[in-house]
Formats: sequence, structure tokens, C-alpha cells
Amino acid sequence: MADITFTGNLGADSKMTFTRSGSPVLNFRVCDTKSKKDGNGGWEKVAEQWFNVELWGSIAEFLADQLLSGVRVKVYGQFYLREYNGKNGRGYSLDVKASAVEVLTSSRDRQKLAGQNQEPPEQPDGGNWGTPPNQDPPF
Repeated sequence: MADITFTGNLGADSKMTFTRSGSPVLNFRVCDTKSKKDGNGGWEKVAEQWFNVELWGSIAEFLADQLLSGVRVKVYGQFYLREYNGKNGRGYSLDVKASAVEVLTSSRDRQKLAGQNQEPPEQPDGGNWGTPPNQDPPF
């Protein structure tokens, strides 16, 4: 197996399973899309690569509720080519055994993806989140 690091978006919600011995395994698919500017100022998709990712252990349990369809992640791990027999004959899949997954989508955006438009909790000291009222951000 060879090392790989890539960034992409989940194509569907992750799925948690457990081995017979009780070890957690989180499976999900990530699409890494490469784009370039077209002549009209927009973006044109140049290439698209799908990865089947598996993540093991306590980190899998921790991330299971966060890895939803559309969430952007950075995956670190090792990849291998898996052969399978499908309805159209023999095929190949690029699979990744992740050693770490970094969630790049904010928790607020993940809540929107999950359909839970919840407001963030108030701070214990009653302070504001983010920019003070009636002030522009400093950038």
C-alpha cells in the first residue's frame, strides 16, 4: 500500500459497522474533483476521482455523526486497488484505509446538511459569538 492525502466531499452519509469482535469501522465515499477556469469566468470540471474510505477504532466512532453527505474532508491514509466482480464484469476500486480524517466543513454547515438548523448555545458568561453587535469585522 502507498500513502495518500486528498481533499474532497462525502457523496453520502457515512455508515458505521462493527466487526464480530466489536471493533468499529466507518465507511464512506469521498469525491475529489479537479476544476479549472473556463473562458467565461466560471469553472469547468476537469477530473473526478471517487475513493472508498474505511476508518477504524475510536476515531471512527467519534466522527460517525459528523461525516454527512456533502461534508468536506481531508483524508490521510494508505490506498490500495481492489478488484471486484460487478454486474458489468470485473472492475477495480481505489480504496483507502484512513489513519486520520480532518473535517473541513464548519459545525454550523454540518448542521445545515443534517437539516438541523440549530442556533449555537449561548456562552456561559453571556458574551457574543463572533463580531460584536453593530461593528464591522476587521477584515
